[in-house]
Amino acid sequence: MENFNMKKTLILLVLLLLSNHAIADCSAPDLTLEHHDGNLFGFKVTKLWDESEANKINQDHDTLIKFGDYSFLISAKDTDKRPTRLNVEISNISKKLLNHFITSPHYLNPEKQVFTVSGIEAYDLSGNSKEDLILFNVSPGANVYSGAVGIIDGTWKTLIKPTCY
Repeated sequence: MENFNMKKTLILLVLLLLSNHAIADCSAPDLTLEHHDGNLFGFKVTKLWDESEANKINQDHDTLIKFGDYSFLISAKDTDKRPTRLNVEISNISKKLLNHFITSPHYLNPEKQVFTVSGIEAYDLSGNSKEDLILFNVSPGANVYSGAVGIIDGTWKTLIKPTCY
C-alpha cells in the first residue's frame, strides 16, 4: 500500500512540474493596440514558425522577409505591388512601440517587466513611400520575440503579436 501511495505522489509531482514549466517560460509582452485580421493594403502578413514553410511560397505573389529568428511571409492578395523596405528613423518607432507593450498574462514573476526593442524594419505596401508595415523584435530580458504592426490611416494595429512558442 505504501508503494502505491508513493507512485501516486511521484506522478502528481511530475504532472505539476510539467504544467508549471509550460507557462512559466512565456515572458513575451502583449500589445495594447487593436488587432487587425484582414489584408493590409492588399497583402496578408504571416509569421512562419518553421523554415520548411518558406519553401512553399509562390515567388510571383509572395515576398519572404527573414527577420530575427523568423521569416515573415507577405502574400499579395488584392494587389500587384511588391513590399518596399524603407530606411526610417527607428527611434520614434521604437518609442511608440514601447508605449504599447504590456506584461503578458502568462508572466508569473513578481518584478515588473522592462522591454527593449532590438530590431525594426519598415515596409511600404501602398506605394506612397510611408511605413505601412513594421516588423519588430522585442525582449523582456533573456528571450527575443518578433511581431508585426500595420499602420492604417495613421492608426497602428497589431498584425502579429509577439508570442511564446
